[in-house]
Amino acid sequence: MLIFRFHTIAILILSFAAFPLPARAQPLFHFEHDWTVAVGDQLYGLREVVQTPGGFRHTLVWVGPRAIYLPCRAVDVVRGSSLPAVAVPVGWWHLAPRPNGFTPP
Repeated sequence: MLIFRFHTIAILILSFAAFPLPARAQPLFHFEHDWTVAVGDQLYGLREVVQTPGGFRHTLVWVGPRAIYLPCRAVDVVRGSSLPAVAVPVGWWHLAPRPNGFTPP
């Protein structure tokens, strides 16, 4: 009787161990850079979306309930939008009238 119970339990354990689990799909898209702020139920900021099989990237610029699709990386969007913020003060500094004898560094 004891041997019968042991074999029955062993076969039962092996059948559960060998039983295949249901397959689950991997997520198709994931966020690599998520620089968004939620105010209530509205989003503001940048979100870089990556498609997992293939590595295709695009950026969503969230302004409230609307999203603007840009087919480039989030770093390129930040770099392109910060260029005027840096160029205007630097240009003003170099083009401003100077007193006589003053040379900019």
